[in-house]
Amino acid sequence: MKEQTRMKSRSRRRAGRRAYDDAPVGLALISSEGRFLQVNPRLCTLLGYTRRQLLRTTLGAVTDPHDLEFVGSNSRRLLAGEVDEIRLEQHFLRADGRPAPGRISASVATGVRDRSFACVLELDEAGERRLSGALKGGDEIHSMLDDFFDGIVATDDNGRIASFNRAAQRLFGYQMGDVLGREAELLIAEPYREEFAGFLAGWMRPGRDATATPGSREMWGRRKDGSAFPIEFRATRMLLGGAERFVGILRDISEQRAQTDALEYQTLHDVLTSLPNRTLLNDRLHQAILAGSRQRKSAAVLIMDVDGFKDVNDTYGHHVGDQLLQQIALRLEGLLRGSDTVARLGGDEFAILPALGMGGDDGATTAKKILQALQQPFLIDEHNIRIAASIGIAVYPLDGQDAPTLMRHADAAMYVAKRARCGYSVYAPRQDVPIAAHLQLEGELRHAIAHDELVLHFQPKVDLRIGKTIGVEALVRWQHPKLGLVPPGQFIPAAEETGVIKPLTQWVLNRALQQSRIWLDSGLDIDVAVNLSARNLLDPDLPATARELLDAWRVDPGKLKVDIPEGSLMAAPVIETATHLGAMGIGLAIDDFGTGFSSPAHLSRLPVREIKIDRSFIAAKLGQVDDSVLRPIVDLGHAMGLKVVAEGVEDQGTLDRLLGLGCDSAQGFHLCPPIVAADLTPWLRHAAWGVSDGTQPRRMQ
Repeated sequence: MKEQTRMKSRSRRRAGRRAYDDAPVGLALISSEGRFLQVNPRLCTLLGYTRRQLLRTTLGAVTDPHDLEFVGSNSRRLLAGEVDEIRLEQHFLRADGRPAPGRISASVATGVRDRSFACVLELDEAGERRLSGALKGGDEIHSMLDDFFDGIVATDDNGRIASFNRAAQRLFGYQMGDVLGREAELLIAEPYREEFAGFLAGWMRPGRDATATPGSREMWGRRKDGSAFPIEFRATRMLLGGAERFVGILRDISEQRAQTDALEYQTLHDVLTSLPNRTLLNDRLHQAILAGSRQRKSAAVLIMDVDGFKDVNDTYGHHVGDQLLQQIALRLEGLLRGSDTVARLGGDEFAILPALGMGGDDGATTAKKILQALQQPFLIDEHNIRIAASIGIAVYPLDGQDAPTLMRHADAAMYVAKRARCGYSVYAPRQDVPIAAHLQLEGELRHAIAHDELVLHFQPKVDLRIGKTIGVEALVRWQHPKLGLVPPGQFIPAAEETGVIKPLTQWVLNRALQQSRIWLDSGLDIDVAVNLSARNLLDPDLPATARELLDAWRVDPGKLKVDIPEGSLMAAPVIETATHLGAMGIGLAIDDFGTGFSSPAHLSRLPVREIKIDRSFIAAKLGQVDDSVLRPIVDLGHAMGLKVVAEGVEDQGTLDRLLGLGCDSAQGFHLCPPIVAADLTPWLRHAAWGVSDGTQPRRMQ
């Protein structure tokens, strides 16, 4: 029984194979990559290939180039399961290069291990038989050819026009009598005539290998009025009056070329500014390097980043940011030469590729011109927006032998310029070290936040009137496993640049309020202040985060103070966030007062309770406190009903002078340095400047 079953199975397979081989239409099994896996004899006959040749090629190789994307996209939809089958009208290319209209129907193959699809391929040979018949038709040839939509041109053995149908006449603007007997090159625009002559000679050459000569070309035609236009030129050979002739089928592809050019432009240019994008810049830089190598000339590339661009977006909105980028692009284009390339790499990053022959000194000169031009404010929606920029310069061949290396080194130099705030920097090998360190720092900082490697130090704020501590300022430190205790100045800027500042601030707020609850529960009634950066105040979620943490630790909002840098108070979103915090009952203090440009009218718009004089105004040595500078600040604060806090008090003489000027409170190493909560708690209880216990206040004078 088993043997009979096997014999029947083999018989069915042989019958199926015969049916496959004898099918009157072309059949094929095609892999997901488009490669022929199986083909039947009829398909080989239709396309003019041997079975061995077809199994070594792909569906794309026998598909007209203009139909490739259409066929490919539908094949992918079939394999992805989006459709059960596809039926397409398309043009095939035979082995001899002749185009042939046809159709393909396909469905996903079943019972096959790898993803593939089974196809039925049919060629519409009627159209070609009609054309061939027309060319054999003697006296009726011209009227029959005139029925064809495409332009058709036939030549004799010498390449002279022997037939020119009505569509060709419309296409080129010539009458039949204008072109008969003239060389076919008449219809081709320069500089394609020489290429066309070679193409025609290849087709007319006796013994030509049909599979080696392509049957379709794109070139530029030339009308009678001299205008040029893109054409698709399909070639074939047919019998005309008993002799083999070259026949060209021509089609105007201006519309397709326009679409292709538009797509290529979009691919290579930035949508917002219309500048070349990174792809086009990389190509031009590569070409510049090749030219520089041949001519033994240098090539420079400059990468520019707009400083603080995110603040512009956050303050005025993205529509203003987009207009700013457009105006920067126009200013750069107007400043540089026509032979220079200005590109937008993305975001607020631009690149400049000057003409060949520019070295590091020339690049620095160009960078200075750019920085000077950007100093002029940009007027957008009635806003005068001032910006700064950082530029990095790398030069071939000194700083790199290829485009990716030069771009990477220019970016490293730009980063150095940004960190040093020096405007521009020419690449030096040592600059790679801080870049790598910066990236490593960002990753380690995120890890530190997640794994509690941060620690808070607290510095007391002493009321000078009673000589007692009334609050503490929370200052974050990083207990790095290798570097030890890292001060905030070494990681806060990186946190602001990379977006880590938000989770970092949330961590600080959480731990500060947790410690506040511990002190309150132990009878130490003091305020806790937290520093906020401009980046924090642009975060609309900050008030909700503060409310959530205050509720979680059961701390009254009045016990939390936030110090806001004076320089950030000009932005509307900052004012909105600060006002929201003040409305919640959180105390607001202007930090680093005296370094910004806030006016009394501006400050009056905020629920501020105190100002903190920047430590740069407080000299470290006895007797160097400048009354002429500090007294107006103190008087201004008091006139507005604000408390005045002095930071950076380092000695008793300075403390005495500040008390004499009328400062309300002070912080500094002379009173108590920032220390961890475990050490500060006994200090608050027992130090002379600790928390008031209701006894006689300490005399400050």
